[in-house]
Amino acid sequence: MEFERLVVGGVENHQLPRIQIGANAMERPSKPANELEGLIRDKLPDPVRRHLTDVHIDRVDAEGFRPNWFGRADWYPKASNDDKRKFIEVMNEVRRDNNLVTDD
Repeated sequence: MEFERLVVGGVENHQLPRIQIGANAMERPSKPANELEGLIRDKLPDPVRRHLTDVHIDRVDAEGFRPNWFGRADWYPKASNDDKRKFIEVMNEVRRDNNLVTDD
């Protein structure tokens, strides 16, 4: 694995490997926003799901193999920080596996 000089936030880091993206790189399947929301809700435990009022899926400009969407949650006032952390964990899991369908 080759290493290259990388500047992140003004700090040089010589430890990060260069990622080679080729024709055999894995692509995430694309799904509409309502399916992504459903996947997130299905993976949440019931106590967390009860405190969740809505999930908003926002499209973002992504380069390379980053997901092209991000999810935001609306919560009932009784939601705890643990509920919010669990939502973030599940959302990131779904983001790793799926892209948002775009009109492009």
